[in-house]
Amino acid sequence: ETDVQLSCVPDAMILFSPIVDISKKGYGLSYFDSAKAARKASPIRYVRRQLPPTLLFHGTADRQVPFRGVERFARKMKWRRNACELMKFEGRDHGFFNMNVDVEAYEATVSAADRFLVETGFLDSNVEDDGTLRLLSWRERE
Repeated sequence: ETDVQLSCVPDAMILFSPIVDISKKGYGLSYFDSAKAARKASPIRYVRRQLPPTLLFHGTADRQVPFRGVERFARKMKWRRNACELMKFEGRDHGFFNMNVDVEAYEATVSAADRFLVETGFLDSNVEDDGTLRLLSWRERE
């Protein structure tokens, strides 16, 4: 029997419309028994130095998870000197990044995630990639 212990701490985070602020101003408070329990579960509360590089995708018109909470989270991450990039999508609602919702937003998020993973060293760069957005160029050929 082998005792294998794996860390559950991520090496990088790519977050799509994430719930990072569980409060009256954020989202999800009603799922907790008390405001104290919600505050204890709120990711924004745990921002500190030496967190993994983070890429956030969020629509500015998200009606479920307010954009301002993600903006605060990103500012707090940067203030603590963590690598954090927030890609905001103007006028987009929750789930905007799904291919069946908006192929352009889908391709933009996948391309940005790929770039992020190359820049952080998790993926090797593809020397054959010339930056052409494949899905959009395919759609234009139809």
